[in-house]
Amino acid sequence: MTEEFGKYQCRIPIYCFMPDHLHVISMGMTHQSDGKRAMDSFKSKSGLYLRNSGAEYRWQTDYYDRIIRRSEEWRKKVFYVFQNPVRAGIVEDPWNYALTGSIGYSLEELIHDAAW
Repeated sequence: MTEEFGKYQCRIPIYCFMPDHLHVISMGMTHQSDGKRAMDSFKSKSGLYLRNSGAEYRWQTDYYDRIIRRSEEWRKKVFYVFQNPVRAGIVEDPWNYALTGSIGYSLEELIHDAAW
């Protein structure tokens, strides 16, 4: 994930791999950043890996995306993604979910800032 998003000048404040889907917040770092191409490339390469490894899972053709325009709004979305395993009943404490992380940011700082 790091390679593909970095190639298109994007950071990942938070990601969360769930049993049947993935949440990713991608943030462009320059005017040339391309979050859509980064996600498409990630899906293509990881999909090929899944297929070649014999995994029974496949990515859906499309994905749901939206643009978060206000700076305070994206922090709320980070907290929402962080809490997803709790809402799904997988863990009681989101810090105990190993498939949540951040690339290019400190997840601890983001969650602390977003938990207001």
